[in-house]
Amino acid sequence: MVGGSYEGWDVAASRAYLKGRQEQQEQRREDRRQAALAALRQAARSVLPRYPAVKRAFLFGSVVQRAGLRATSDVDLAIEGDLGAEEFFAVWRDLERAAPGSREAVSRYVDLCREVVEAITYLNARNPTAAAKLDAEIARCIERLADREFEGPVSRLRSGAVVRSWGVPPFRIYYQRHPDELLIVRVYHQARRPIRR
Repeated sequence: MVGGSYEGWDVAASRAYLKGRQEQQEQRREDRRQAALAALRQAARSVLPRYPAVKRAFLFGSVVQRAGLRATSDVDLAIEGDLGAEEFFAVWRDLERAAPGSREAVSRYVDLCREVVEAITYLNARNPTAAAKLDAEIARCIERLADREFEGPVSRLRSGAVVRSWGVPPFRIYYQRHPDELLIVRVYHQARRPIRR
């Protein structure tokens, strides 16, 4: 090695090139995330008013986290309301049709609070009263957060995202507040491996 190079190979120039390439890839990924987010918001504004049973919808997960979106990411959308299975899948279908760009940019399906739905379904088979109570508590907590009735403590996720959170045992709702919206980043079962640093 002579003067920072190996037989004519400039290590510093190689590092600078690789860093620049990584930054370009991250910017392209962020541009795709922003485009997907804009398409999803527009789709929600055009589709959801056609379904009176839908009270609110919340985007969360990688699509709302800077640098969180990957090629394998899905779209996380929580819908609050009293929808039967037929209407639920109609909303899903109409959102996918209204935001085709987001589907290619993000994933092949909409993941509607999978962990919560699975837990409530499991609990419902064993104790329907407890399942209904948990479902109502999560919905009420998100509603109260949206109405700014309280704020949870600030923490940093392993992804680096700065969030606030509020517990609805056994779940914890991680969220970010923006001037005109509440972004649910994750609804996470607290018995699983922590996602905070």
